Amino acid sequence: RTRNPDQVQAISMKLPRIAFINKMDKTNADLKMSLNSIFKKLGSIPILIQIPIYLGEKKQFRGLVDLVSMDVLIWSGNSDKINEDCGKTFKRIPIVDIKKNTNDNNYAALADVIELATEFRVKLIDQLCDFDEDLAAAFLEKYDCDYNMVSEENIESALRTVALFRSGEAVVVCLG
Repeated sequence: RTRNPDQVQAISMKLPRIAFINKMDKTNADLKMSLNSIFKKLGSIPILIQIPIYLGEKKQFRGLVDLVSMDVLIWSGNSDKINEDCGKTFKRIPIVDIKKNTNDNNYAALADVIELATEFRVKLIDQLCDFDEDLAAAFLEKYDCDYNMVSEENIESALRTVALFRSGEAVVVCLG
């Protein structure tokens, strides 16, 4: 695989890299294709820390799940209001609150998101364990391989390690 001069310079200077995938609200947004592109073009493993939420019959982009804190960020109002305030207004809902309120119509639509978010968080922790020995050791010894025991602080610390010291191998990916 050949690398362009910017990649070589970024790797040789050990510059931290974080990727931001924008325009997730567009009809043809393709997260999987974007992640594959990061892998192919940067030669780094993408470590996704957010996943998109698509709701309604038309599967419109309505928010994100923060896989670190396990909070749902839902842009409030209908799509016209979102366009009016440029997405400034949103609700942050911990996933545990959604689990408790699945009978509430406001939360019922988000219930499917919980399972997907849990799968992606497991993958996030596995990826971070591959790059951060401290997290891997804690996960195996302290948490006895229980993904639910891994704290937000553990993940943030591992993400910092990846971004600062393993940038040639992996890149932290955010969405918008």
